[in-house]
Formats: sequence, structure tokens, C-alpha cells
Amino acid sequence: MNKVWEIQYRLHIGNDEQYVRKLLGSSALERTNDNHQQAVWRYDIEPISGYQYEGLTIDSKGLEQGEVGAQLIVYWTEDGKVDAIELWYKHTKSGKIVTHYVYPDGTIGGATYE
Repeated sequence: MNKVWEIQYRLHIGNDEQYVRKLLGSSALERTNDNHQQAVWRYDIEPISGYQYEGLTIDSKGLEQGEVGAQLIVYWTEDGKVDAIELWYKHTKSGKIVTHYVYPDGTIGGATYE
């Protein structure tokens, strides 16, 4: 998926809100994370028609069932910069759910979700 590639290679810690909106458009959900009072945006990438999900967590069931191609959660600093990135998507060849994380210190991690 082109959008997954764009997220992995063009979305970085420190990007501002204007850059993220230009890259990805409007998010599906914007809320404050109740635990840390941190602003959080969730993007649904390639959802099927009528797809709905209200949580700030990843919809692993929706990913597994093909209701949404990928989900992205962007965590923000108080001054409106990307603080952390969480991306989950269904790998097109293996059919498995793959995670991609970028942590506040810039380190990258990921795994296959089973």
C-alpha cells in the first residue's frame, strides 16, 4: 500500500500538524488520551464503505477481517509536534498483521502480530 510506505518514510518525530494534515488529510478521530492528557489522532487507511471504529486503540479485528487496510495512531507533544507513531497494517503477501512503531527518541520497532 502506498499510504503505508508514505507513513513509514515521510512521517517523522517532530513533524508539525500542518505537515501531517498535508501528508495524510483529516484524521478519523482526534482526542486527548485520558491517561496522559496527550493529544492523539487516529487515521483509518483504506477502510471499507461504512467502516466505523471509535477507539484510540488499534482495531486488530477490523484489520484481520479486511475492514480497514491499516491504522495509524499519532501522538502529539504539547507544542503540536509528532511525539510517537504507531502503525498497524495487513501485509499483502503474508496476510499477517504487522506493526511499526517510532518512539519519542526516534528509535524504530515493529513486529508481526499473531
